Amino acid sequence: MEGGTIPPRSERFAIERRLGGGASGDVYAALDRGTGERVALKVLRGDDADGLRRFKREFRALADLAHPNLVALRDLVAGEGGRWLLSMELVEGADLLAATAGDPGRAARLFAQVADALRYLHAHGIVHGDVKPTNVLVTRDERAVLLDFGVSTEIARITSVGAMPRGTAGYIAPELVRGEAPTPAAPAPTAPAAAGGSASVQIGAFSSTEIADREYAAVAGRFSQYASGAEKRVTEVTSSSGSTLYRTTFTGLSRERAVAFCNALKAAGRDCIVR
Repeated sequence: MEGGTIPPRSERFAIERRLGGGASGDVYAALDRGTGERVALKVLRGDDADGLRRFKREFRALADLAHPNLVALRDLVAGEGGRWLLSMELVEGADLLAATAGDPGRAARLFAQVADALRYLHAHGIVHGDVKPTNVLVTRDERAVLLDFGVSTEIARITSVGAMPRGTAGYIAPELVRGEAPTPAAPAPTAPAAAGGSASVQIGAFSSTEIADREYAAVAGRFSQYASGAEKRVTEVTSSSGSTLYRTTFTGLSRERAVAFCNALKAAGRDCIVR
């Protein structure tokens, strides 16, 4: 296997190939034998106490969050020989810079997705701390996914300033260079327009509120990566035959996410309308 350290031995994970690595560890594509899912497996390199703290910080930062443009974490486990392993969603695609080269329209759509993910993080008290093109992968279905939360910071726990800033020099936030504490940037007034405006996904009209609620819950559970943060709206309408129906809609989505959501629903054989 090329580059990096010797792959970890684990009864749970079957290592397939090395995807990349950094100062504190390497990332591999692997099969989780317990779930049957192919995952990305980040492996802490050596006996690195500071690296382990960042590992655990990354897990804590994302463990309870769900957003279609954030990488989904799975488990943090100790492998054989005491090496720590962090499993997460396997995202395959090009980095943001390569994916948007020469295509301003595509760049605008993908950057809007990243902005949506950052707004979600900031609303949950997290500053990413290392947003750069190589930490965003773009999948075949045009989903921009923000990765690598090893230097993320919980806003509520920021207590000191003047520490050595972490991150990448070319992309580090100005306040960190000045020795100040990291903070989320104030949202620009045009942010909703940049994100494609507010949109909704209508999944159907049903004969009772009970069925409408059940269908909403089923879709929200199966397609949580798109439905997370959406609000439910059930509207009473009258059909052409005069019967009462209950139109069920996911609201409060960016247009980019709504389109991706509806495309996923259609691929699963469900009807939907983006409004």
